[in-house]
Amino acid sequence: MTTTSVDVPPTPDNETEDFSPTPEQAAALISHALQAQFDEPEPLVTLLLILFDNEHEPDLKQAIREMMKAAFDNSIVHSIAFDEYLEAIRQGRNPLEEARARASPEPDTDLDGERPNQHQAQLLTNGTGGEYG
Repeated sequence: MTTTSVDVPPTPDNETEDFSPTPEQAAALISHALQAQFDEPEPLVTLLLILFDNEHEPDLKQAIREMMKAAFDNSIVHSIAFDEYLEAIRQGRNPLEEARARASPEPDTDLDGERPNQHQAQLLTNGTGGEYG
């Protein structure tokens, strides 16, 4: 799966200030969320988290949280707690890549006995060399 970078504005600190995406931001968020795989739902959770952080109706907020929890429960990321997972996404970090980095030993040397460069190490640890945004 190829992932793309999505410019997600930060969630407002003020609870009364609602997030209103531009049409371009909305299209990018939807496109990115549709790329989510069942066991790698971070793009979908990113979209749901924006809705969650900007929802004021308690029942709808709880329903969105349950959808994020279901996505997390099916995710391959289980090395961190659910709220820590959400906070990582909220901060623009990629908990999937962070979990992969923690789980994979750092490659020691390449075939020539040289230490691999950063790109080679990334290819060895996640197989894609891509970047999640």
